[in-house]
Amino acid sequence: MAIAEELAGMPEPWRLERVEGGGQVFVYRGPHLFAHYDADDLGMRNLAIVGLTNAGFPAVRWRPASGSHPSTSRC
Repeated sequence: MAIAEELAGMPEPWRLERVEGGGQVFVYRGPHLFAHYDADDLGMRNLAIVGLTNAGFPAVRWRPASGSHPSTSRC
């Protein structure tokens, strides 16, 4: 059986999303909160990046979610 047939009907993978408001940053993976920190707290932002890396997200997916890339805040 082909892989495409085996995966038919599978839901889309959850995306990373960064939401910022009121001086707070929230990073979600799908409906789940992955990280929460003060917008000006670079140490906590860096810990969130380490967590995303350890969770297996390649850098191209977490850079926008961490806020380390100025062009976008969403993946």
